[in-house]
Amino acid sequence: MPPRPRISLFLTSLAASGVARATLRLAGGLRRSGVDVDVVVTLGGGEHAAEIPRDVALHTLPWGARWPTPLIRHGLLRDPKAPWHRFHYARALPALLSYLERRRPDAVLCAASYANYLGVLGRRASPHAFRLVLSQRTHLSAKVERRSKHWKLRMARRLYADADAFVAVSEGVAGDLGDVVGIESGRIQTIYNPIDGAHLALQARAPIDHPWLRRGAPPVVLAVGKLKARKGFDVLLRAFSRLRAERPARLLILGEGPERGELEALAAELGIAADVGLPGFVENPMPFMARASAFALPSEREGLPNVLIEALACGATIVATDCPSGPAEILEGGRHGRLVPTNDPAALGRALAASLDAPADPERQRARAAHFSLASAVARYRAVLLPEPEAGSQPFSSQSAQSGSSTRRLASS
Repeated sequence: MPPRPRISLFLTSLAASGVARATLRLAGGLRRSGVDVDVVVTLGGGEHAAEIPRDVALHTLPWGARWPTPLIRHGLLRDPKAPWHRFHYARALPALLSYLERRRPDAVLCAASYANYLGVLGRRASPHAFRLVLSQRTHLSAKVERRSKHWKLRMARRLYADADAFVAVSEGVAGDLGDVVGIESGRIQTIYNPIDGAHLALQARAPIDHPWLRRGAPPVVLAVGKLKARKGFDVLLRAFSRLRAERPARLLILGEGPERGELEALAAELGIAADVGLPGFVENPMPFMARASAFALPSEREGLPNVLIEALACGATIVATDCPSGPAEILEGGRHGRLVPTNDPAALGRALAASLDAPADPERQRARAAHFSLASAVARYRAVLLPEPEAGSQPFSSQSAQSGSSTRRLASS
């Protein structure tokens, strides 16, 4: 019996994020489909570290104290036009090369930009050959908006061409990736982030004891996400202030992040602090989604917001900004939730009021969420990572591709 193929899922950390949650769901699904799966991270710990699926191995790559020798040898760090000196994750490259030699994966899927960059560097420097698939989770064009982030776009343009295939989490991200990096559209596949419907339904039934969600309490608007600027929670607070002026209501925002102080100050300034709760990161937000009167996603931009799919699966009534990209694709242009412009508190407030007056049909919401099934995502990712050989060709294997790997070294930079 031939050995089972091994797939490595590579991301920077298991800190609270949609990337980590989606990657771990995929890891479990791939393992159950009959392949060996490693989850590889450059930073240990994280809020999702306890969610590693059964029989999936976790590998943490320690950072070296110095810049890795391959980068120095080829003069990349001495090139003032090269962006490598900004990419501190490169210090994990020696540990990544050691991992690749020990575990010899047949395919590596990198999740998000930093992991993508490091994955390509590992591919170039490693004598072990493997199929490399890069996953893009956000709009690279957003890096152009801030000069301090331009180096990330330069990294992508310099490295991404080495990949065997690309996965984008939404059609909007796929189009952006092709436009700003110059990748042919035929090389990019769109695979939506999956949900495990059965497990999510079980999570949604978990008991919670929050006084605002008890029977007879005023309606609760819920939002979930990291407390950072692009999530638009300041806009949500202003929208909720308008709603609260018209009727009793409460707002819960689950998550933690650098904007906590600013959001608390804004709630106090608006006079709504008594009706706004910021309880921090919640490991299982599904019971909140199932019991809240409305779910709000006020983001300025997204790749594909997992929380919106999860809210659908919980039967929630949804209001979301029509930001680039994802909400319109998930909600089918507004069929499963109200879409409003970004940075428009008045429009968001009106949509929240309308949603409280006319809740969505929970069963219809759950039926839409079923389109984002884990089984479908696993099948599509397997096809990208372990493609069937064409007629007359040899199957891909890390051993048969060994001789070709030497052409993809750091010297090619």
